[in-house]
Amino acid sequence: MNIVTKIASVLATIGWIGAANAGSAGNGLVSNIIVQPGGQMFFEVADTHTSRAGCATSDRWVINTSTPGGQSAAATVLTAFSLKRPIGVHGTGACEVWGDTETVYFLLLRN
Repeated sequence: MNIVTKIASVLATIGWIGAANAGSAGNGLVSNIIVQPGGQMFFEVADTHTSRAGCATSDRWVINTSTPGGQSAAATVLTAFSLKRPIGVHGTGACEVWGDTETVYFLLLRN
């Protein structure tokens, strides 16, 4: 098991413990990455959201990259994008970082 797979497994395990609080989900290849000066990173995945948060007006996701956890999540998104590997995204069910975009709760880098 390589280090990226181990980290993804740990993050997924931690995420599944709190999955009852999570909102929607999406899977697929990452596209349309946008980074704002305020530290928000937006991206989309190939498959559409399931059970998208009511506040979300599109299928994109957002991460607050000004926190250590957000920086780790952003690195995972960029890794998936550069390796052309699918990613699993689970949302918080709310739009805390950006008013019309669901905030990422946890990510899973897929094989």
